Formats: sequence, structure tokens, C-alpha cells
Amino acid sequence: MKRFEERKQDLINATNRLKEALNEKESELMIDAVLHRYVY
Repeated sequence: MKRFEERKQDLINATNRLKEALNEKESELMIDAVLHRYVY
């Protein structure tokens, strides 16, 4: 169960980081960075 909780926290952290990125001013570099981070 510990591994599940760690993965769950990883997902929460990644989602929070994505929300932060989406709140930034839009630019080509930002769009590319967000897509690159979450595709892999």
C-alpha cells in the first residue's frame, strides 16, 4: 500500500505542476515545455 500512496502523491504533485504551468503567460516555449514534460 505504501507504493500506491507514493504514486498517488506523485500524480498529485504532477497535476499541481501542470496547473502552475497552465497559469503562466502563454508562449511558444512554454507550450513546448508543457507538452514535452507531460508526454513522457
